[in-house]
Amino acid sequence: DFSNVGQVFGGQLDPNLARYTKVKCFDNNIVVTVESPFTVGGPGPGGFGGFMSDTAKGTLISVNYNISSLPETGYKPRAADNRVGYFTTVRRDWGKDYKAKTLFNRYIDRWHLEKADPSLAMSPVKNPIVFYVEKTVPVRFRRPVQEGILEWNKAFEKCGFIDAIQVRQQTENNEFRHLDPEDVNCNFFRWTTTGTALAVGPSRSNPLTGQIYDADIVFDDAWVRVPIEAHALFSPSTLVSVMDDPKLAAFLQAHPEFDVVSRRERLLPGYNEQFASEEPRPDY
Repeated sequence: DFSNVGQVFGGQLDPNLARYTKVKCFDNNIVVTVESPFTVGGPGPGGFGGFMSDTAKGTLISVNYNISSLPETGYKPRAADNRVGYFTTVRRDWGKDYKAKTLFNRYIDRWHLEKADPSLAMSPVKNPIVFYVEKTVPVRFRRPVQEGILEWNKAFEKCGFIDAIQVRQQTENNEFRHLDPEDVNCNFFRWTTTGTALAVGPSRSNPLTGQIYDADIVFDDAWVRVPIEAHALFSPSTLVSVMDDPKLAAFLQAHPEFDVVSRRERLLPGYNEQFASEEPRPDY
């Protein structure tokens, strides 16, 4: 349990019953999957410190370990401070003098970008950041995904970099078809379908310098599905059909205490005025 899953979730992985279920090797990293029973012990003898008690509960979980090499690129780390909002790489340096203000070294996480022509105020970069749009992304969303990724080039242009980020589309039969998102040499935009509107952007950086080596974007289908469903539910056309219901209008007239500002109404412009209005607004 190198990642301390047991400590984080208040339980224990059983090393006697653990097994390796996957090993994948790439040029600069290896991915190992460990499957193990995970036990959370209840009160009584044993608990999760020894034998399982009668009230202990267990489940089977998998943990992925991605072990990477640290290529040397000549990157110069930059110390983090409170002026700029970067993610940071932080570690203790026990070689510092005991009088030092802090034992911690804090470096900003950033890509190693260099101008192809340093003499130019605006220059293309030597090694651009390339994102691959995974073949799992639905065809109708691939163009907006690409445009969204390329939008970040505007930020890099402020630093004098032209086309710092580039995008390639993976398909079932093109030259990128065999690329694997678990290969740290590749940055991927991935599509998932969990039913939950979530997105994560994990990146891998040098723990000694903060240099970002690769990053992946995991985007869930629900980020598209939820707004579409919300629009259908809360849009003015839906509310018009509700407010035109003569039975509802008669009921609210007879029972005005039920005529409150609903969650739907709060999404509409001018809901504060409607709160004080005696009549339903016709432009719902």
